[in-house]
Amino acid sequence: MSRYTPEKPSPLARHPLTRSRSKDHLNTKTPLTPLQHLKRKFEHELEKKVKAPKRDEISPVLYNLRNTPVKTLKEKQQILVEKHNDTKQRCDQINIGGGISLWPQMENMRLTEREIIRLLLSCICLVFTLFFIFHKFHGSSLSSLKSFNQELKRFSLRHTVVIDQDYKTFRNSIMSWHQDFRILIRRIEVDFDMSSLSPAYQIFLLLYVVAIIVLVYFLVDNIFSKNKLSPRRIKNWVRLLVLVSTWSLLISYWLTCAYRLEQLVHNNILRLSEVMGDVIETEFNLDIYKNILTYWRTKCLLPTSHGIILILGAVPVRDVVFYLQYYSIPILTIILTPIGKLIIALIDIYSIKTF
Repeated sequence: MSRYTPEKPSPLARHPLTRSRSKDHLNTKTPLTPLQHLKRKFEHELEKKVKAPKRDEISPVLYNLRNTPVKTLKEKQQILVEKHNDTKQRCDQINIGGGISLWPQMENMRLTEREIIRLLLSCICLVFTLFFIFHKFHGSSLSSLKSFNQELKRFSLRHTVVIDQDYKTFRNSIMSWHQDFRILIRRIEVDFDMSSLSPAYQIFLLLYVVAIIVLVYFLVDNIFSKNKLSPRRIKNWVRLLVLVSTWSLLISYWLTCAYRLEQLVHNNILRLSEVMGDVIETEFNLDIYKNILTYWRTKCLLPTSHGIILILGAVPVRDVVFYLQYYSIPILTIILTPIGKLIIALIDIYSIKTF
């Protein structure tokens, strides 16, 4: 009896039936319309574009660029602000650009109210410090100058030349004037002997000259390189200007007192010479009087005298004052013109937006 039945047919007989059935099934499938075909084509192309390409199919540079993490806009702004702040601190060292002229509208490139207050306080402290240092090193000499000035003012009143009495009284009054005035001048010469300076005075003199040179360099550099006018440079320039100006004013005051002393010495000698107009009408012997007058004219008056006080033991005070008076206008023009230009430029820049 065969083991294959109609319910369980042979595999050979089942295969053709399966093929014909599959063929009939395919033949019965609904064909695609043109619109569906176009839609499927677009979907297929879109899948190709969306699908990530293999690394071998793109260049390494493009692959690394695509995989680089992108920073947010806030992070970029923060980095830009940090770069600007860093440039603000060192823009005076940049050859081109930097400073106020590069970012005139940026608030960070200006001196804030707190920085201005700190700058003012530091300048005030610097002024008081300079007053203390000047009083420490030159206070005694300044007090001596004032004391000698007072003595010279009262000298002619206390030593009057008597001409309305006898010759002996006249001679004694002349000799008293000569001896006391000689003692006073000797005291002045001893107290203000500057032929040998201490190391401290030499150091301060050197620092003063260096500060003036640096200040002039700052002024010239800021004129020809306006882009270097950074906030840090402004603060350093203002402090240096306050330092040099304050010390110059103190030294000028000392020179004024010394020049006043020279003038008082001259005035006393001139008052002694005015006595000649009254004595000449008398019958006194004027040899002693003429000798004393000639001596003091030769010692203290021009052109035979170099002065009572010599700066550094070589330069007379009156020569220094004379040259300062003669060159005061050019010197003040050279120093104050750049300062005025810089102040006007800062006012124009900071007036763009007030604090």
